[in-house]
Amino acid sequence: MDILDIPKKPRKVKEASFWQSMRNNLPKGWSATRLESRATQGVPDVLMQDNLGRWHLVELKTSKHITVDISPHQVAFATKHAIGSCWVAVKGTKQGYEGVYLYHGDAVMDLRLEGLNSTPTHFFSNPTAWEEFFRVIAFGRRM
Repeated sequence: MDILDIPKKPRKVKEASFWQSMRNNLPKGWSATRLESRATQGVPDVLMQDNLGRWHLVELKTSKHITVDISPHQVAFATKHAIGSCWVAVKGTKQGYEGVYLYHGDAVMDLRLEGLNSTPTHFFSNPTAWEEFFRVIAFGRRM
């Protein structure tokens, strides 16, 4: 067997590719900006505006385990802003946990403590139903 014939390890799904998928599927009239804020800990990764002018914040995570690496600062921010449209979206890649788990800000502490075993606000199996994903972000806490 030649060294070039060695199979490659499966690539880890990274937040950047999760962001690209989300951005590529934005509904018409929506805009999104990826925030790279190291100055203020806990601020979510994505600021979105829907077609009605409402603002939404989304923290992006990927996990190949049941646990989700969410910091105390991220929990504090999401909890403090839970009255608004503040979310954590987790792309689960572990077999049996594959899909996108969407948690509203008031459920983020459970996510930190229980990981993907906690009850998400909404779950999307693969492939992600992006239209429904954005509908939940826009209206999920008002439905």
